[in-house]
Amino acid sequence: MIRVVVEIQVKDGKKLEFLNIAQNLVAESRKEKGCIEYNLIDSGIENQLYFVEKWETMEDLKNHAAAPHSKKYGELLKELKEVELPVEVYETEKRDSIIKRRSIRNYTNDIVSNDIVDRIIRAGMFAPSAGNQQGWEFVVIRNRKMLDDLAKMSPYATPLNKANIAILILGNKNFELMQDILNTTEIEYFSLSRTLFSEPDLINKWMTNEKQRSKCVSCNHCWDTFPNSCILKAKK
Repeated sequence: MIRVVVEIQVKDGKKLEFLNIAQNLVAESRKEKGCIEYNLIDSGIENQLYFVEKWETMEDLKNHAAAPHSKKYGELLKELKEVELPVEVYETEKRDSIIKRRSIRNYTNDIVSNDIVDRIIRAGMFAPSAGNQQGWEFVVIRNRKMLDDLAKMSPYATPLNKANIAILILGNKNFELMQDILNTTEIEYFSLSRTLFSEPDLINKWMTNEKQRSKCVSCNHCWDTFPNSCILKAKK
C-alpha cells in the first residue's frame, strides 16, 4: 500500500476557490483503479490543507499523476498555492508495520534535522482526537541539560540520557476548558490520570525537584462501572 500526504498552503483569500476546485479532483481520483482513499483535510490552521491518499501500488499512483483530470485540476490549483511544498510518499503494508514495530532505546549521535522532526510531528497530528479537539502540544527538546533532567523523572525515561533530541507530548489540563467542551460539544466525558485529577500540579512540583510522592493509593475505584471522582463527567 502507498500512502501520500501533500501539505498545501493556500494564498490569502483563495481557500474557498481552492476547495471548490479540489473537490472535483477528489471525486475523479476516487474513481481511479487502485485508489483506496483520497481525502482533502482542513487542518484547522488558516490557509493550511492536506491531501491524504492511499493507493494499492506505486504503479497506480504513477497512473494517477499522469491522469488528465490530475493535470487539469493540478494546473488550476497551482495558481492558488502560496508555495510548493514537498510531497511525502510512504510505502507500507499494514500488517508488516504492526509486526515489525520495535522500541529503540539506544541512539546514534547523528543530528536529527528540523525537516525530519517536522514530518514526525505532522504524522502524529493525523492521530484521532475526541471531537477533533486536537488538544495536544508538541515540545521539541534538544538542550542537553533538559534531556538529562527529563531522564531522571521516570525509570522509563532513562534512554533520554543517550538521545540528542526528544519530542514531549503535552495534553490539556485546564478543567475550565474541559467543562466548556463538555457543555458545548457532543463529547460526554474526559478520562484523566487518576493521579493528576486530584493533584494537577504534581508534575510541576517534580520539575522543581520537590521529592513528593503521589497521593494516589491505586484503589482502582477509577475503573468502576458507575461514575466516580476520577472521571470529569458532563453535566447534561
